[in-house]
Amino acid sequence: FYAMYLAGALVRSHAEYRRRLQLDLALREQRDLYEHLSRTDALTGVYNRRHFTAHLDQLAQGAQQGGPAFTLLILDVDHFKQVNDRYGHVTGDACPKALADRLQIAFAAHAALLARLGGEEFGVLFEGDEAAALAAAEGFRNDLVARPLDCDGQRITVTASIGLGAFDPVHHGDGDGLYRAVDRALYQAKGLGRNRVKQLEPASA
Repeated sequence: FYAMYLAGALVRSHAEYRRRLQLDLALREQRDLYEHLSRTDALTGVYNRRHFTAHLDQLAQGAQQGGPAFTLLILDVDHFKQVNDRYGHVTGDACPKALADRLQIAFAAHAALLARLGGEEFGVLFEGDEAAALAAAEGFRNDLVARPLDCDGQRITVTASIGLGAFDPVHHGDGDGLYRAVDRALYQAKGLGRNRVKQLEPASA
């Protein structure tokens, strides 16, 4: 009887262990999913503004301490309101997703973090040479003109204005300083006629 009791206890103990293991795995998966959702834009699948800002600050702090250089790009679709007005908001919502897909292709060969900053505005943190970042940005911009976006079955040609600049610890101070400078460059690109990349000038950095 004692042997039977021990055998039963072992079976119950093993079953309890498996239940606890399964619960732990489920909780871990739920935690990982929540963490992923907290960093990701639900519409496009790329990172959201919160994660982008945190990573920008990390890169700036690293560069201040002699770490690798990086370049910030901020891009905005030109006259996006016209897309919503002409095709409706369902198609308009599909365009940022198509744009994000195109961005991922354009920067796939580089160490770059992509994020949707809001609406039709996106940011790219490009780790590497500013000239390479400029070439990738121009390639993306030209590709937009050459190949329409597939937005919920509608083939829509759009253009984008892009501000671009490398982080300089002396001139920018921190990530927020670089962001403000590149955001100004973006609006300069729009003021110059849109559908162009505007780099930071030494005087404006």
